[in-house]
Amino acid sequence: MTSTTYSIRTGCGTLHLTYVDGEILAHLSRGGSCPAAVCHAMVRTLNIALRHGASLGECARELKGIECPNALWTEGRKVTSCIDAIGILLEKVEVRRTKDVSCAA
Repeated sequence: MTSTTYSIRTGCGTLHLTYVDGEILAHLSRGGSCPAAVCHAMVRTLNIALRHGASLGECARELKGIECPNALWTEGRKVTSCIDAIGILLEKVEVRRTKDVSCAA
């Protein structure tokens, strides 16, 4: 079982995203909030998409850039929403997986 966790600050708290054996798990530090519920619902939907053949890259491209009023600058880039943050982190997971596959070959 291989697991990778990434974190990023958002306007609604810190988002932690873990990729474990083809499944995404996420936690927003402001648990019990509406943004945390939206992130949880998005991750459930992403897992369904992944099980039906969508790639991490496809999912990341669709989510990146979605905006809300709580945008902020972090790590040298603008994080426009919690959903944008999920897309950013999915892209990092995809890059890491691609690198791991090419190193194993």
